[in-house]
Amino acid sequence: MLISLKVSAQTSVELYFYDACKDSVLSLEFELYSYSEEWGDLKSEGSKLMVEKKGEYFGSSSILRWEWYSVFSIPIDISDSPILDTLEIPNIGMATTGALHSSEFTYLNCSEIANGYEEDYRKDGSLRMIGEFSDGLPSLISDYNSSGVLKEKRFYSENGSDYKRVEHYDDNGELWFYEIHKNRKRKTIIRTYDEMGKLEDREVIKH
Repeated sequence: MLISLKVSAQTSVELYFYDACKDSVLSLEFELYSYSEEWGDLKSEGSKLMVEKKGEYFGSSSILRWEWYSVFSIPIDISDSPILDTLEIPNIGMATTGALHSSEFTYLNCSEIANGYEEDYRKDGSLRMIGEFSDGLPSLISDYNSSGVLKEKRFYSENGSDYKRVEHYDDNGELWFYEIHKNRKRKTIIRTYDEMGKLEDREVIKH
């Protein structure tokens, strides 16, 4: 879901969040993470913040589900002003314990540990996500755009955190390109292929 905003000198951004699991609208603190590192990150005071620079951001927040903090993020394109909106919280998402330095995580469907085949739908009935899980760890997650068209598939290793393969799809749901991830102890090698399987790029990320 892409939210459009309009910026003048400063843009007032006021966001609320709809939780379908409890059928309630929540006022949550949130952060905006910019795609451009030079802009820095912004943290709201309550449900509001001021934005000085237009562009693409990720809006991120979390809610307590059972004993886990469910973390979610939504892409936001800031180009209109002002903004007052209510965004939908995905029912299925990654959750952490919130403990300092803890790497423990799981995936929840509302307050239940995601297990087996799971689906998530938006309030308008369009498909948001399909996943395959084993006791909270994903093996495959497929994301769909606001029209219910396949956008991305992510295949996971046994630990549920490292990618093995990521497939990207165009606006028509056709394969655009894909990545093969080779995870080593100190590095990850990512090879990118076009839709026909031709190698386009190779990247090494050191851990």
